[in-house]
Amino acid sequence: MFKGSKRRLALTASLILGASLVLSGCGGDGVEETVVIKDNTETSAAASEAVGTDSADSTGGAADTSGSGREASALPGTNYDAIKAEAAGKASKVVNADSMTLMVYICGSNLESDNGCATGDINEILYGMPGHKLNVVLETGGCKEWQNSVISADTVQRYYIDDNGLELIEDIGKKQITSKETLSDFIKFAKDKYPADRYGIIFWDHGGGTLGGFGGDELYDDQAMDIIDLSAGLKDGGCHFDFVGFDCCLMATAENGVAIAPYADYMIASEETEPGTGWYYTNFISQLDKDPGTSIKDMAKTIINDYLDEENTYLGSGVTLSLIDLSRMSDVSKALNDYMDASEAFLVGGGFETLSNARYNARSYGDDEFEQIDIIDYVEKAAVSGSEAMRAAVESAVILNGTNMSGSNGLAVYYPYYYPEYFSTMDYITSTIGLDYSGYTTFFTDFVSVKEGGQSAGGGNSNPYANVQAGQDETFVTEDTDWYNSELVSQYADSYSYVDSSELTIDEKGDGYVLKLSDDEWSLITKVELQVYADLGDGYLFLGSDDSYHFDGDGDLAIEYDYSWIALNDLLVPFYADERGEYIDGRTYSIGYVPAYLNDSKDVNIWLIWESDAQGPKVLGYTTVTNNHVSNKGYSQFKNGDIIDFYFDFYDYDGYFEDQYKLNDSSIKYDESKGLTAEYELIGDIDTEICYYLQDIYGNEYWTETVRYSG
Repeated sequence: MFKGSKRRLALTASLILGASLVLSGCGGDGVEETVVIKDNTETSAAASEAVGTDSADSTGGAADTSGSGREASALPGTNYDAIKAEAAGKASKVVNADSMTLMVYICGSNLESDNGCATGDINEILYGMPGHKLNVVLETGGCKEWQNSVISADTVQRYYIDDNGLELIEDIGKKQITSKETLSDFIKFAKDKYPADRYGIIFWDHGGGTLGGFGGDELYDDQAMDIIDLSAGLKDGGCHFDFVGFDCCLMATAENGVAIAPYADYMIASEETEPGTGWYYTNFISQLDKDPGTSIKDMAKTIINDYLDEENTYLGSGVTLSLIDLSRMSDVSKALNDYMDASEAFLVGGGFETLSNARYNARSYGDDEFEQIDIIDYVEKAAVSGSEAMRAAVESAVILNGTNMSGSNGLAVYYPYYYPEYFSTMDYITSTIGLDYSGYTTFFTDFVSVKEGGQSAGGGNSNPYANVQAGQDETFVTEDTDWYNSELVSQYADSYSYVDSSELTIDEKGDGYVLKLSDDEWSLITKVELQVYADLGDGYLFLGSDDSYHFDGDGDLAIEYDYSWIALNDLLVPFYADERGEYIDGRTYSIGYVPAYLNDSKDVNIWLIWESDAQGPKVLGYTTVTNNHVSNKGYSQFKNGDIIDFYFDFYDYDGYFEDQYKLNDSSIKYDESKGLTAEYELIGDIDTEICYYLQDIYGNEYWTETVRYSG
């Protein structure tokens, strides 16, 4: 869908505006949301008081790492009031500049080949009418098919944009656009050909944060550029930027900020995944063309305001975008290092349960598949000394923060929890980019060791239906890694607490059934889901998982099932609950997905959202399942005539996975006049069995005994 009124793309050869282009699937209709843009350069009284306390306490004595008592200072003697005042002046300063060159590095990927999202944003740039005082230079590549008649999918090309249109200035042949060499060569080219008083660069595509990096080149197996190569590409490009922007997902992380800090003054990026529409370019392009000396803060306000504008951006669920002062990243990394030193002492002293619950409940991003959480939200939930100093350090770096999500404060950090198999990779990335994170590395090594040790020590039980899960991979063995701290795990051996799996029995209570656990046992549980299996006479069809549950007045889990399941256009489909969250206005939401196979060619997930102020679920669109570790940017929309197939996992009565099957004719031919509707529907005369799935702070998995419902 267009953001704004009609837009057209200029034909390069004749520089005459061509026919209008229609985009499909880069967003959707605007929805009303409450959004907030916070200006951290306006020092709050609370922050000032906290800084004063930290500075005074840091004049002598050892830090109290007991988790109570006074706050230890992350940066002894640091005056954050002075830092914020300096940041406010610097970010608001109007630069004496008569010209600016803005480089836009576009890896089109499936965002363009499927949906024309890059074409839409290029149109927005055109409508900003640059070329007077602002040079806009594009590099395009990484896409199998461009949804316009101008840009080639076969080669990497460079274009200049002005109010006459889009001009091809160089074709450099077939290159991987997500390589550091291609990036640095583009920067050198643009700086040499269009010298200016100021420079900026925007990276456009998918993003995977600290772990996944930038982009997914469709012509090179969706390969991404990790933040090591991103940093190297910027360095080798030889240009210092006023700002680096990431119009892609998940890049507002401390690690990414540290990686690019030597090569730019500011970063504009999102903690969360972005909608497919991404940034809205027209207004800030026009702003910079009229006045290339516009302050970074004023420019960023335009970008963030337009990004959060419901008429321009499909919010779907949560959105974030922040302006970060990269000169403060060294202070943030030192503060993190000191804070993690205190966390290490707290962990060794037996504080794992508190830390694990704080990590689980902290605002996370990308459905927590990327192990990134908001720094401030986490430290406020963890009972570790130094939290106020850590908060002040982040707030000194985050100049502006726009979001509709509770707990999002503008800067995230990698924090391993669900995927220990990636920890060695992350350790290499953080050490290579030069982070001052010895405390960070030590703490995470020991935290993951204790968590994994809690699994090895014997918690959990087995799924009564699925002895061998569908697509089950070889188990990752933490003890075989070179970072596993077996000595600390041994110290924890006597203090590990578990739910007694033998107590996961269903009890009658009144007219219904409940699961009873002690308060101490419930305190260990981080996730509860209902799982439903349909008995087909020769085995079980797994319908999926739902996070709809409630506790009664006594704190017992009510066992309930009403014979209904998720249906799309009246067709029963597999469904998996994924994430719960809260907006800043107090409304809550729940998101889940329906796995599907699109046009007999690719695996997709169709995403549904429930919001507390709306009736029933809404279909957001779909994302493509890929092998690389970058997040899908926004939701794609189905096109007229698309064939959507649905397959369920099937297990025999011994619990062994057999195959995936369609239930009757589980296909939908998409009709854009009708769209997709989702609702709970009765599943018919099929016997079903249900159980509840629980997960604890160590990642142990538990299943209750089963309850059978006759259809």
